[in-house]
Amino acid sequence: MSLDMNSCSKPQHKSEEEEQEAVIIGCRKSELALVQTRSIASQLGQTLDPSPNFQIATGSVVGDADKQAPFAVLSKLAGGSDIGKSLWTNGLEVDLVAGKVHCLVHCLKDMPTTLPPHCLLGAIPERENCLDAVLGQGALGIEVSTDRPDMLELVRHVDHKPSRWRGLAERAMLRSLQGGCSSPIGVWSSLEPLKEENGSTEETQRGRDGSGGGGSLSLRATVVNIEGTSEIVAEDVATVQCDEEAEQLGVSVADMLIRKGARSLMPKQF
Repeated sequence: MSLDMNSCSKPQHKSEEEEQEAVIIGCRKSELALVQTRSIASQLGQTLDPSPNFQIATGSVVGDADKQAPFAVLSKLAGGSDIGKSLWTNGLEVDLVAGKVHCLVHCLKDMPTTLPPHCLLGAIPERENCLDAVLGQGALGIEVSTDRPDMLELVRHVDHKPSRWRGLAERAMLRSLQGGCSSPIGVWSSLEPLKEENGSTEETQRGRDGSGGGGSLSLRATVVNIEGTSEIVAEDVATVQCDEEAEQLGVSVADMLIRKGARSLMPKQF
């Protein structure tokens, strides 16, 4: 990876004893990835006092190097078990585990639904417009090493619980369905705040991460054959108050799709 030596934030002057380690954020070399990563660094800088010195390290991944080969072929080159996915993250994750960077910023839709050993989805910031029909669209994922609990604590400052629960449910559905980039799978999720006994919602009681005390999570998913002539749909709703409950909803919807024969519509993976 090549290190961008321009700091994203300039910390206030500190004595030698107060000097902090620079936080190096890794991402792909694309302009979009850089914009997204600078945005995360800015958000973190606004929530932390004192603000760390953020730097960006950019790197190429298999998916950037070859724009012609099918996803299935590229995934083999990336050595990923998550079909057609790890080709967008693999090289960056190697540097994360090696300690060359402290965290990674990805489009959530590009992240494997099963992360490599020693890698953890540390935070999902508040989701932007998700009207594009792509799983995880509009959301970013911040990946950290399991060997750096301090970095997990740091990135959790921009974690947004409603966005996190929606993202985790979608990813659990895709993982259970064993779908990849070559599978025509769509999803829509929404989270409504729970109502109190007096009829008011918890919206006004939400903290910085938007969590409140939980919510009613809806998940609707569809699988279409390659020709676009057949479709199988499933949906479910659950009250969620933790990550595990959100993921269980995704598994439930995947099970419904499988029972309806969704895998017969999906292309056979290599």
